[in-house]
Amino acid sequence: MTRYSNFIKATSLSPDTAETLYKLIDSTPELNKLTGAQCAAVAALMFHQKVVSYDEGWEDGQKL
Repeated sequence: MTRYSNFIKATSLSPDTAETLYKLIDSTPELNKLTGAQCAAVAALMFHQKVVSYDEGWEDGQKL
């Protein structure tokens, strides 16, 4: 549980988002060896990619 605690301390994501991304990272064989802080960095990148992908093609709330 120390890894998860370190992850929660290091992340700036909302608790629900952080928990969801942590479960995804933990269930991925290539990523489940990371430390809590490393998991937080990966989760932030994953979240940023999701936001960028979601917002891509939008300008002032209008679809381009």
